Amino acid sequence: MVMAASVCAALLLACASDGAREVAVPAAAVNGEVENSGAGRDWYNLPVLRTVWGDFDPLPSVIVPDGGELEGLLVRGGYLVRGPGACGVCHGRTAADPDSPLSGGRKMADRFGEVNAANITPDASTGIGTWSIADIKRALRASINKQGQALSVDVHEGYRWMSDGDSTAVALYLLAQPPVNSPVDRRVLGGFSRKNWGIISQHDDIAGYVPGLPEKPVAQYGRYLARNVAGCVVCHSPSGAASAQGKAFTGRRQKRSLIGALAALFQLLQGKPADMEQTAALLSEEGRAEFEQRRDEQKNREEQSLLGHAAYGVSSADSSSANEAQEIFPPNAPDIRAGSEEGGLYEWSVQDILHYLTTGQTRDGRQAKPELCPWPYFARASDQDKLAIAKFLKTQ
Repeated sequence: MVMAASVCAALLLACASDGAREVAVPAAAVNGEVENSGAGRDWYNLPVLRTVWGDFDPLPSVIVPDGGELEGLLVRGGYLVRGPGACGVCHGRTAADPDSPLSGGRKMADRFGEVNAANITPDASTGIGTWSIADIKRALRASINKQGQALSVDVHEGYRWMSDGDSTAVALYLLAQPPVNSPVDRRVLGGFSRKNWGIISQHDDIAGYVPGLPEKPVAQYGRYLARNVAGCVVCHSPSGAASAQGKAFTGRRQKRSLIGALAALFQLLQGKPADMEQTAALLSEEGRAEFEQRRDEQKNREEQSLLGHAAYGVSSADSSSANEAQEIFPPNAPDIRAGSEEGGLYEWSVQDILHYLTTGQTRDGRQAKPELCPWPYFARASDQDKLAIAKFLKTQ
């Protein structure tokens, strides 16, 4: 029997991680059936449309586990979503609370401008209640939604190589959560925009099976967690550098297109803050001196802001609101390499990194804002996983 994972079974299963609460789980997951995700989408594959929108082939069927395996996957999914995966820092109603409903709405920024984080609870009208397990995995790893539209690649940086087992666990856990009716305005990018405006602004589906690594306190597993689960590359790497050797974790600056650079120049001349890294090339020699002066002034202001908001955190005396912090997410976060003198964590020990992941406190005693760096989620990671991440960062 073939059925979509969005059809919930009458059977209610208690999550092992929250035994007091019963949750509805997908019927296919309970019965060990095959989930078919590709029905009714053939019109997307007409040649003329594929030229504009790109490929959107029907997803392969997902063989979901029987009831005997379900409990372990739900526990794993909950651990990742509410722990090191930190899904709630973007999708949570309250970004700093790992237990917050994942009802979306947080304003974020990527190369295309402003975008709102989606409601990823299984509400049928405003969330992912009609999505299949494969739909969720594709959104997570390929940044394509159920309708074939592009999602933000920038904020999904690194998730492309999340293992099949972990991505299935995350999908099952999300479908097993209580639905929350929470409408969120969604941005729609056409095929031209996502393929050309951002140069190459989508990553493709992974062909084949992505195996999981042994869960051990070693640097290689830490690399997987930092890049492909925790999403550290989103804030701490240049856009598009999740897979680039020598660039990941070197710090992030928002990139702009030519039009974006011109807009930034106009903003600067109007006395408004703007990211000016690509703008100098557009100026004449006569105007460059004035530009450099203004840019340096703005850079000083930004650096002071970063010290208070995005670097590692703020002092306990800072009283700025969470809403102010949310306006700059993902932040232009600093270099977090620790293996060379060029790295921002060069002087940090493994224990320093472990302490930060657990408490949000930097080596010099500053406290990170959980709305910007999701250390409350990382604090829930196992000691083994935190040690793996710390060992990995010491190799960078």
